Amino acid sequence: MSPYKDLYHAKQPHEIWWLSVLLLWGTFGVFAFGQVASASVRSLPIPWGHVLYAGLAIWSLIALVGIYWRKNNPLGAIIEQVGLGGQSLYGVTYAIIILGVAGKPGAGFGILMAGLSVANLVRIWQIQRYLKVAAAARTMLREDA
Repeated sequence: MSPYKDLYHAKQPHEIWWLSVLLLWGTFGVFAFGQVASASVRSLPIPWGHVLYAGLAIWSLIALVGIYWRKNNPLGAIIEQVGLGGQSLYGVTYAIIILGVAGKPGAGFGILMAGLSVANLVRIWQIQRYLKVAAAARTMLREDA
């Protein structure tokens, strides 16, 4: 039995749900910007709103691919961490930019982006813990053999 099985079973359904929603939101935001974009995002300079949505879609897709690949492979967990970390950095950056450009009307969107970033960072910390435990278990299995 692989010590990484616990990592695969440790996924949270809400994580997959949120990443799927952000993937769809980002994809529709790029291709249907006029219908999807909020007033806060429309207040950004011309390409920045599209870049925001494209980045949300790309980082969410990377994290979802990592979740899918991590069944027996720690590489999937690392890919998931890259996706979540990129989305966290991206979210904080855009939260600051939107607060700077839109002011008080952009506060809600900025808080949403910052909150998602914090949730992603907590999930990265959890994955790191699982990887350390799995690595220790793998070392113990090798020593016993």
